[in-house]
Amino acid sequence: MRRHFYLIVDSPNEDRVGGCDIRENRYPQSSKNEQTVQQKRNLESGETYEETIVSLGYEDYENEAEYEDSVVEDMNEKLAEIDDQHLRDAGVDPEEVGA
Repeated sequence: MRRHFYLIVDSPNEDRVGGCDIRENRYPQSSKNEQTVQQKRNLESGETYEETIVSLGYEDYENEAEYEDSVVEDMNEKLAEIDDQHLRDAGVDPEEVGA
């Protein structure tokens, strides 16, 4: 099972900025280590909004147990691989990544 990892750089919901998103499917037009703007829809209100994300790449897992055991470590490794400027844009201190 493949999981795609993203850093949220900008969002109308400030609580999401600096956080990570993990998806089964890749966002359209996303490339690793590049910022892209994604159109999203709030399923409850039907309103659309935009989030700026950075693709961190993907990881393949044999099963759900392997995913649960290693997802945090994998996310930290992926965050360490991207440009520091993306981390700073998301309000994340590059020195804290992987610490």
